[in-house]
Amino acid sequence: TQRFAETAETQPEFVAHQFTEAGMLREAITWWQKAGKRASQRAAVPECVANYCRGLDLVASLPASLERDQAELGLQVGLAFALMLAKGWAAPETGLAIERAAELGRGLSKAGQAGTDLYWALRAPGTFYFTRGQYRLADEIAEECLLVAAKSGDLDVRIDSHNLRAMTAYALAKFTLAREHAERGFALYGPGRRSHPLLVGQDTKIRLSWWHAWTLWWQGYPDQALERGREVVAYSQQATHPFEKSWALMILGTVHILRREPSTENGVMAAAIQLAREHEFGLFKAMLPCLQADLFTQQDRPREAIAAIQEHLPAMHASGTQLTLTLILGFLANAHLALGETDDGLTAADEGLSVAERNAEYINVAELQRLRGELLLLRTSPSSASEAEAAFTGALDTARAQESKALELRAAISLARLWQQQGKRKQARDLLSPVYGWFTEGFDTMDLTEARAVLNDLGV
Repeated sequence: TQRFAETAETQPEFVAHQFTEAGMLREAITWWQKAGKRASQRAAVPECVANYCRGLDLVASLPASLERDQAELGLQVGLAFALMLAKGWAAPETGLAIERAAELGRGLSKAGQAGTDLYWALRAPGTFYFTRGQYRLADEIAEECLLVAAKSGDLDVRIDSHNLRAMTAYALAKFTLAREHAERGFALYGPGRRSHPLLVGQDTKIRLSWWHAWTLWWQGYPDQALERGREVVAYSQQATHPFEKSWALMILGTVHILRREPSTENGVMAAAIQLAREHEFGLFKAMLPCLQADLFTQQDRPREAIAAIQEHLPAMHASGTQLTLTLILGFLANAHLALGETDDGLTAADEGLSVAERNAEYINVAELQRLRGELLLLRTSPSSASEAEAAFTGALDTARAQESKALELRAAISLARLWQQQGKRKQARDLLSPVYGWFTEGFDTMDLTEARAVLNDLGV
């Protein structure tokens, strides 16, 4: 009847209950999966998880068969993506669902049954390992997903595979490759498109914008990064899921922080954090306040920056999340630098470099090396200047190898200032002038303003 059809559409969990009570398990499983998807679309994350779990409880009572495995795969993949929002992308509960989905997907693939579900079963571990800081392993999965996606003919899958490759390339500081895949994903996305239904709360265009905006800044295009950030926030206004809005605000807020412009940030990151807290987005509740910390340092509130990181970093660790950890430890070192706390700052910088080596999160190595040099200059020992110079030189070499013009500029400013103080004015000019001259935009940003001031002092 029409009334039943309307009820089924708006309250699939009611239909699922009816089939469950009647002992019609296969029908009940189908409707519990529909109920999970419906709850996800309404941003009812705990309800979504519960619905998928009800379906999985029923699957466990079915005899072994390919049909049973296909039913379980759909539920496990749905549960994995729901748990990413509820518990965090790297949480143990998320990992269990992901591992089971991958096992089922590979088994069904061997039997010729998996279809596009195989891609999602492979892709979920990629996200899991990426968030846990296992970037090399995530990168291997991303490459495999690109091959599977190319063969599938599914446009959603192809777009998502470029996102996965962009994010692993970004973490490994392969910025040119990351930008290439982000832009290929955008080209496929097209106007008026929305993401695959499985990715409720994780719109692919927003995720592509994350890596694209941040990569643009690292590569030396701060204005284009800001434009991408503003575009994704505008795009997210049509989103129905608050996680997507929080995500977009985080992208723009971080770009403002990287550009070092606290006066124009206008509470963007605070708004992202508020949404994460209101809707219990586990990862963002912990990670975003840590990213926001550098904003406090830029506002001459370094004590608040340190307190924010010390309060929220344990929650990140507890969830298994290592994502952006080298960036956060750089922000912590910078706060200690602002306070003149040499030892604590060096501890944070050295920890960041250790994490970078362990996880292969190379994005912030040059900045950590530069901060280490600035902190060493606070010491009064005879070797401080030479040790700082070595750190700045190392930062320059790293940034150049990664083709990161933003971090090359910062390292060049620090080394040029040191050489200027030592009377090496020509060397300072010869170092900083060509780096500054490479830029074609962002001349109102703090980094380029400082570079111009140093060059002016040097008579350029």
